[in-house]
This record gives sequence, structure tokens and C-alpha cells, in this order.
Amino acid sequence: MKIENKNGKIFINADGKFLPFAAYRSFHPNEKYVKDFYKSGFRFFNIFPSGIMTAVDNRTVPYSQFGPVWVGDGKYNWDNLKKQLEVFDKNCPDAKFALLIHLDTPQWFIDEHEGMADTWEEFICEADNPLWRNGAKEYMHPLIDKCDELMGDRIFGYLLMAGGTTEWYTRFIDRAMDNPSENHIKSYKNWCGDENAKIPSFAEYTAVQHGIFTEDENVLRYRRYLSEKAEETVNYFIDAAKTYRPDKLV
Repeated sequence: MKIENKNGKIFINADGKFLPFAAYRSFHPNEKYVKDFYKSGFRFFNIFPSGIMTAVDNRTVPYSQFGPVWVGDGKYNWDNLKKQLEVFDKNCPDAKFALLIHLDTPQWFIDEHEGMADTWEEFICEADNPLWRNGAKEYMHPLIDKCDELMGDRIFGYLLMAGGTTEWYTRFIDRAMDNPSENHIKSYKNWCGDENAKIPSFAEYTAVQHGIFTEDENVLRYRRYLSEKAEETVNYFIDAAKTYRPDKLV
């Protein structure tokens, strides 16, 4: 697939078909809305299996109403995935799909690893923790395989999602700074190359001089760490997906 300009309008060329540059995305898709959007000309849809709670009502509303897929170490509930795929397969027969892969730590994963932070809430605490990275990657690969088995080449690519509101940031940075995980402390020291490096407090982080600026060198260093560590983590998972399926968009 590629983006093309045709008569002054932008389209996506998918196998020789010029399709509208628009997609349907819903955390809670249902047959009526999927069918209505398909009848209106939409040919791109997002599939989002997830076992994580959203921010709604103090994190009591799930991203997916179909139930979790990643339910244990090497354990997957494929029936929950199939229920979601059937909604789309039945109501938009020749559509293309982006698979949204939710990599955040499920509650069972947090419970099984003492000291593990919730990456949806405190992403930076576990961003480079090999326990989370390897676990999430080992979930991502069989999920890709199962979706290929069920949907074939109708899946054109993957959107990788983690962190605060699935946008790769630390939602509760105050907690991450004032009560950092062991991995967070170790990661910051390694990044700084300084065993004496100390994560600044949230009060130090938010203190400013000259209006909106800071002269605190450790705070500036920590801000760079946040940005670079998030970028590094995103690239880790992109590489894991592209290496596994180089024919797909990520």
C-alpha cells in the first residue's frame, strides 16, 4: 500500500484500489456501526484486542468489551480475539485492518513480578525492564500469528501501544519520581553513567525559574532521559515487530 495524489486528492492505493484516507476506530465496536461505516465507503478499520482498563471511571472500563487475550505467561484466550474479529469479518468483508497491539502490563503480570509497576500508569519505571520487554514481545508474536491465521493479508500493519493512555508517556510521573521502582533507579543510573545519579523529586521537577524554565541540571538531565528512554523503548518494539514480519507496516 502507498499514499498517492489523484486529481488533487489524497488516497491510499491498496492493491490498485484508490481508497479514502480515513479509518474507523472504536474501543467498543459493534456490528451496526461497523456495517454503517463500511456502507459509507470506509475500507480501513482498527482491531484492538486488550485486557487493560481505560482511564474512564477510575480505570474500571476496559478498552475491549470482548475480554483479554493475553491471560498468562504463554497463555492466550483466542476465543476473545475471534469474537472481535468476527464483528469485522461479518460486516466489512473486503476491508483492510490495522492491528493495535496493546503491550502494557496486565494485572496478572504485575502480580507475578514483585515490584513491577503498571506501565499504563508509570511507564518510565519499567520502560527498559527486560522482564516486561521480553514478556510483551513474546505476546506480540503469537498474536500476530493468530491474526494472520484468521484474517490473512487483510491485516496491513500494526500499531504498537503502551504507556499512559497507550501513548508512550508516564501518566503518573509524580509517583514514578517520588516512589521509583528498582528498575527505574537502576535504569537512570546506567543512562547517566553515574552510580550516584539520583532521580529528582517531583517538586524539583516542577520547580521553575524565569517563568517556565529551569536551571537545575539534574532535572534537565532527567527530562532528556524521559524522552530518550521512551524513544528507545518504542524502537525496541518496532524492531521486534518489523524483524518478525518485515512485510507489514508498523
